[in-house]
Amino acid sequence: MHNFERRLERLEREFDLARDTGGGGGSDGESERLARKFLSGVLNAIGHIRRAPLDRHSAWGYRVERLRNLGPFNVAMYVAALRARGHEDEAEARNILEDVVAARGVNPEPLEKLIDLAHRFVASYRREDGF
Repeated sequence: MHNFERRLERLEREFDLARDTGGGGGSDGESERLARKFLSGVLNAIGHIRRAPLDRHSAWGYRVERLRNLGPFNVAMYVAALRARGHEDEAEARNILEDVVAARGVNPEPLEKLIDLAHRFVASYRREDGF
């Protein structure tokens, strides 16, 4: 239980950092909501990517080319997840993110801040817990 409390405290500090650096844009409550949603999506994406070898023949398995069908926020989640995993698809996913952002006329800066936030968050777990 103590480990869970430490993780929760660390997560709350990361959300404070995201709010202070404009991680999600908007009001403080909106920034926190977006940061939470983003980190949750990154963790789901990590699971999706880790399952890729098992799901390679399924219609829902992870494939980098499928990221083109997602919106910028979701592609950014996968970029963060791939970065966290040190995955070979990260560079291609970043290119896809650039294309999707340009096509939709979205400011990439808040997405990059969220990707950095997720990287710091996952890296902190990796150091302490072997995540």
